[in-house]
Amino acid sequence: MFAVVIDERSRSEVARVRAYSEDPRNYYRAGGRPAAKDDGHVCVVGIQPYGVVACYTVSFGTALDGRERLYRHLSLAFIKLGLPTVVDPVLAAEVVRLFGFSGGLSDWQWEADPHDRFRIILLQPYVPPPAVC
Repeated sequence: MFAVVIDERSRSEVARVRAYSEDPRNYYRAGGRPAAKDDGHVCVVGIQPYGVVACYTVSFGTALDGRERLYRHLSLAFIKLGLPTVVDPVLAAEVVRLFGFSGGLSDWQWEADPHDRFRIILLQPYVPPPAVC
């Protein structure tokens, strides 16, 4: 088992990526520039470390309603070889909470990337907080 050590540099990087990705001008839309190629969406978290790509993804609705939906989207990967061959979901959950995901593993749509044993991808429908008048 590995512990995730979240230092102040990591917290600062998470805050930077969250601020950037929460700006509607930086939402990812199909056909746009991939978030992984935009440094505003990318950071390294932890001493181990994990590479993180975080963004909000606009998705079109089903054929029945056609509405757009907004999802928090996060890809988390080990960036050094020699670590465990699969991302530990418990460790991932700790990192993911830093990015504003609520709930726990059973509340998120997540899967290990079938082409990359070092990566997991998470989605969570995003409902903005009510406006304060």
